[in-house]
Amino acid sequence: MNKKTYQEQKENRRISVLTNGTELVGVWGNLKKLCEDMKDTDADFLAYPTLARRRLTENPMRFSTSAGSYSVWIEKIREGRRGAETEPDGTE
Repeated sequence: MNKKTYQEQKENRRISVLTNGTELVGVWGNLKKLCEDMKDTDADFLAYPTLARRRLTENPMRFSTSAGSYSVWIEKIREGRRGAETEPDGTE
C-alpha cells in the first residue's frame, strides 16, 4: 500500500480556476466538484472524466459550449506565512 503522508498530501494540493472568456467564474478545490456545479448551470459543460484526461496534457484546458467559452487552470497551492505581508523591497 502506498500511503502519502500528510506533508506529501499538503504539498500536492491543487485548485481549479474557471473562467468564461475574461470573467472569473469561480475557484474550486476539486475538479470533480467544479464539473458537478457547472453541469447545473450549463448542461453542455464537459464531464469530469473528459477534463481529468485532458488535464494531463493541457493547462489551461480550453473549450466552448452553447453558454460560453471556458478555460480551466489547475494550479498548485503556494504556501506562505500567514499574516506576513511583505513589501516589494522585502521589508515586512
